Amino acid sequence: MSRFAIRMGRESAPRFLIRAVGPASLPIFRFCNERMPLLICPGRSPGQSGDMASKRELLEELLAPVVESLDCELWGIDYQTHGRKALLRIYIDAERGISVDDCEKVSRQVSAVMDVEDPISSNYTLEVSSPGMDRPLYKLEHYQRFIGAQVELRLRMPLDGQRKWRGLLAGVEGDEVVLRIDSENEYLLPIDSIEKANIVPQFEGGKK
Repeated sequence: MSRFAIRMGRESAPRFLIRAVGPASLPIFRFCNERMPLLICPGRSPGQSGDMASKRELLEELLAPVVESLDCELWGIDYQTHGRKALLRIYIDAERGISVDDCEKVSRQVSAVMDVEDPISSNYTLEVSSPGMDRPLYKLEHYQRFIGAQVELRLRMPLDGQRKWRGLLAGVEGDEVVLRIDSENEYLLPIDSIEKANIVPQFEGGKK
């Protein structure tokens, strides 16, 4: 089997989702379909200056204790800005599973802490969600936990002319993720070279 060490620069369960947006108001439940209720409640948005990774780290440090106080785990945070709009998406997890009530409680507590600490400015959209079947992976511990799973990766820079890769998560070595493309080839990818990673759900017959 060929192994390639890549050196790159830094750079059918439902998913429950709660979205917080707009000016302060009482929570209103709305249903976009029978499986995914949405909670609309207060929120404000991150500014667009500063390092995005540093902002995520700051938010994780601030919000992890809040989530843990509600008997949940902060799985990860996505922080994105699009022009004047921004999105703060929080993934929570628990061994018992995540319910809509869990998302609602976390959303309320996070909104309260954000209002007090004010780590970001202007309007934003807050989403609190379970990881879902296509669970995102953020940390080395996440990759270690799901060794043996099929994953989809998007790299920060192209490798062999492409940024998107799919294969078997074969292991973790140091700070590198081992991605097995086929029976003949493996790639060692520094975690910092991975922009986005998700588990590929496997259904009956082994197909997504």
